[in-house]
Amino acid sequence: MRADAGSLYARQLAAAPAAQDYLAARGIPVALARRLGLGAAGRSWTGAVDQLRARGYTDTELVTSGVAFRSSRGTVVDTFRSRVLFPAHDEQDVLVGWSGRSTPGAPEQAPRWLNSTAGDYRKAELLHGLHEGRVRLARGATPVLCEGVLDAHAVTVATQGACIGLAPGGTALTMQHIAALGRAVTPHDNGGSGTAIGRVLVAFDGDDAGRHAAGAAWSLLQAAGAVASLVTLPVGTDPSDVGPDVLCAALCAASPLEDLVVDEVLAAWPDRRRFAEHQVHALRAAAEATATLPPDRIGRQVCRIAAALRLPVTDVTREVADAASRSTTIRGAGAYAAADRWHQTESTSEPPANRLAQRADPPTA
Repeated sequence: MRADAGSLYARQLAAAPAAQDYLAARGIPVALARRLGLGAAGRSWTGAVDQLRARGYTDTELVTSGVAFRSSRGTVVDTFRSRVLFPAHDEQDVLVGWSGRSTPGAPEQAPRWLNSTAGDYRKAELLHGLHEGRVRLARGATPVLCEGVLDAHAVTVATQGACIGLAPGGTALTMQHIAALGRAVTPHDNGGSGTAIGRVLVAFDGDDAGRHAAGAAWSLLQAAGAVASLVTLPVGTDPSDVGPDVLCAALCAASPLEDLVVDEVLAAWPDRRRFAEHQVHALRAAAEATATLPPDRIGRQVCRIAAALRLPVTDVTREVADAASRSTTIRGAGAYAAADRWHQTESTSEPPANRLAQRADPPTA
């Protein structure tokens, strides 16, 4: 039944110039929209319901599929109205629902995005863009995690498929999303990392909420063995806003995602340069985060932490090694070995905390 509904939505998009213009302004021309199976829902309360009933579908089928719902008065009405619709597929490439973006002229009280809520649309598991990009991902295209469906399409279009944009279906990134991505990529040919997923770019919105979401994604990606990099966008923008040239430049300039994580950890101690105790706490917190990294990514953070805290590299590497030795994970053991190599050439019998207290900048008046 959803296949027939999808065909109906696609026909409606072909006859909706305003929806086509909306998509074209975001880098999705009519031909691409047709190829992706995008659709449109009109303003009528029962446009889809009436046409699908005429094809023999019952109200129960319409509601169960998520195409319609029962109103407070008991009538069956369309789920989507005045929206551009992006189809969502499960890992078996079966159409399970839609994510709908309101178009210009939609009622003011309508939510900007509306997702299917019935049937097999499991937003904690679905990644928009995975269905369309599965073949390219298996051949080594770089996955790029985004916040929104339009952002994901913008990435794929701007890079002509060299990168595949992916977005959760109406929820924050979950471990199920990461697992689905892991099943789609080719481990040995994705960045040469030798991990289950390989290299992943994170291109969330360029605001505080986007930075927070990127930091939360880091822990999930770390647990999956991914090597994650952060795509930094102009403040207040997202991938679908900036245009293909700016977006491609930002993708090429991506930096290790742990840079953001370590910076956020240090920012939690704003007086770290004034008070020795704060400096010690900042060092230990940053060292804990750094100790979870793959060995070949530790050195960069050691140098960044040392510069931020105005400490010798040997002090920071010793603290990272101590943090890694307390970890019971395999990666922690690897981190310990890597950090330990950084300070094998220098040693001191004085406890790190004592040295930090002596070197902390005095309070200013």
